[in-house]
Formats: sequence, structure tokens, C-alpha cells
Amino acid sequence: MILATIVTTFIITYVKSREAKLGIMMVSLLLGASYKKQPHIFGLKYTPPWDFDVTLFAIFFMLFGYLFFPQIKEWITHTWLIIGLGIFTLFLIWEQHLGVFNFGFFLKSHQIHAKPPLSPPSLYSTVIPPLVVILVVFGVSRWLSFAPIWVYKPLDILGQHTLFVMYMHKAVLDISFRMGINSLILRIIIAIVVPLLISLVYAKWIKIIWHKPVKVAS
Repeated sequence: MILATIVTTFIITYVKSREAKLGIMMVSLLLGASYKKQPHIFGLKYTPPWDFDVTLFAIFFMLFGYLFFPQIKEWITHTWLIIGLGIFTLFLIWEQHLGVFNFGFFLKSHQIHAKPPLSPPSLYSTVIPPLVVILVVFGVSRWLSFAPIWVYKPLDILGQHTLFVMYMHKAVLDISFRMGINSLILRIIIAIVVPLLISLVYAKWIKIIWHKPVKVAS
């Protein structure tokens, strides 16, 4: 996240041409999808620094968001577009459940697979499903902002502590796996709940102590 932010900020600042930014965006994606992830080290698959290469994928999505931000804001206001993309997303999920469509793109761990197998994955298999799902999530999130407070409040609380979740969840996934927890769903729940609880404790007690004003003698 940090590396991708630094590189993307550099590109936005010093590359003035929109066409050049688009070219860099596509080259970054193609480079990221051109090789298979190297074997993990010390049994840690997803913990930095072994995952720094996913910066290539992150640059693509960051630049896409930057360059098409006005269009994205417009697209998510079209109810029928979001409904249509939502139905398409549910169809893909159902096809994946049946084994007809098998797609996986784990951005933070450089894992990509598609059925039929593609090496390297095609541009379609790498980009289209994630972008469709992203638009659906943005559209649904916009709808939730108009919902009663009890509907979105739990998500609001989680959203206030996403930094802890984002930076800790991969380490928690690795640790839970090494502890013998093999259920992916259970590991995902743990990877969200544990960082959330730590963040809540930090915000409620530790942060207050660390940032307590120091009285200076007059």
C-alpha cells in the first residue's frame, strides 16, 4: 500500500500526459500478470516483504481510480447499471460455485487463476471481474449511505478501523494457518476481528495515554 501510494503519487506528479499515465497503468498490469508468484520464504506467504511485488497490480488500480474518478462517480449514480452489474456478479458467483467459471485474483498475495487455465492470465480475466465487483461495491455503498443508521452503523465502525485490518490481516492469516486453522472462512473472520479488537483497544485506552498532554512547569 505504501509503496504503491508513493509510486502512484510520483507518476501523477511528474507524468503530465494522460495517455502516458494510461500506458504506465497498462504496463504495470501486464508486468504484474506476466509471472507466477515465487515460493514463499520462512513459511510466510503473504507477510511483507515477500509481497512487495503486488505494487505492480496496485499501481494499475490506483491510476485507474485517479484517471476515471469523475466517470466512476457518475456510473454509480445509475441505479439500473449497478443492478445489472450486481446481477452479473451474482451470476459469476453462481457459475464459480458450479465450477463452470473459476476465477481468483488475490491482489495482496499475487495469486491469479482462471478457468480455462491461462498463462499469463488474459487482460479480461485479470481486470474485468474485479472492476465490475468494485463498481457494485461502490454503488451498494452509496445506497447504504441513504439507509437508516442501524443498517450501516456496524460497517461505519469497521470503516473507522480499516488501517489496522489492512496492515495486520495478512500476518493474522499466516499465523492462524500455522496454528492449524484450515477453514478459510474462519481465518478470514479472525483476520478481521482480531485487528479490529486491537484497534478498538488502541483507540480507547492506549492512544489516550500516549497522546496525553504533558504539563510543562511554569
